[in-house]
Amino acid sequence: MVRVLIIDDSATVRRRLAILFGVASDFQVVGQAANATDVLLLIERHHPDVVCLDVFLEETDAAQVTRVIRTRSNVPIILVSEASRAAPEVFEALAAGALDLVPKPRLGDVEGVNRFLKAVRRICLAPRAREEIPRAGIRSPRTETRLVVVGASTGAPGPLRALLAELPSDFHSPILVAQHLLPGFEDDFARWLGASTALEVRVAQHGECITRGSVLLIPSGTDGRLLRGSRVEVRSAAVHGYHPSVDVLFKSAAEQLGAGVVAVVLSGIGSEGVEGARAVADAGGTVLIQDPGSCAVVGMPWAVLHAGIPAVAGSPASLARELLRPGSRHVSS
Repeated sequence: MVRVLIIDDSATVRRRLAILFGVASDFQVVGQAANATDVLLLIERHHPDVVCLDVFLEETDAAQVTRVIRTRSNVPIILVSEASRAAPEVFEALAAGALDLVPKPRLGDVEGVNRFLKAVRRICLAPRAREEIPRAGIRSPRTETRLVVVGASTGAPGPLRALLAELPSDFHSPILVAQHLLPGFEDDFARWLGASTALEVRVAQHGECITRGSVLLIPSGTDGRLLRGSRVEVRSAAVHGYHPSVDVLFKSAAEQLGAGVVAVVLSGIGSEGVEGARAVADAGGTVLIQDPGSCAVVGMPWAVLHAGIPAVAGSPASLARELLRPGSRHVSS
């Protein structure tokens, strides 16, 4: 049974969400609130498995509420709102630790309600951050980095921004990012990331060449590959699975640049990126993972460790420092 706490300043919306969760046998609404004044008390009293939080609340916003919750609890926070995913308030809440934005469904929209409940289940069932820190091994020399590829999913917008913010404008390598987002919000996401980094951040275009110090985001619903001549291929992807595919991007980079690749795996659900990380390691490249203890969702980094792939573990800021070093540290599960 998934225990739900609803925070929304509309009584109508709270009733609607309570009804929606009530028709599903695996959900139980344990608390409701019109504002975030007593959010920590409500969490302590009701022990929810998930907090459904509106983006806009009277006298505050979702980012501030999320930061308050994060000071005392690791309960998953889902933004349930009619706000546009492109709204700055949404990106700020995701950066603060909210896991995703799920649109408020209408009661009569059966398909929409099912999508809503499925999305909440997917996030609630994802493994949370763990206390165990992977064991560090010895440092070894690293070939000159020619490309950094990043795989990121649920819980990763904030860590990705934190990592890029630590890199200087004269950073030595291009960066290609496969971040799972809903289609249509890549330009806004690029602008949001670009506001916090000295690097140029933009959405990748099919056929363009990667350039030093630039960050290219592979568009949603496509897969990105590195081709000969340092060009980027952006192609429509199959319906099933997550796209852009982390594995596809990582494997293509390993095929083209071998030991010159550094692959970074950030917070995310599932095991996306494992095969790509293995390809990078087998080609002599370096694999970095977000320290599972700092992840909102540990699935992707832990999958790399559990697969026995040598990797460097650290916070986003420490991984950025690792990108600036001439050597790398290996860890094992």
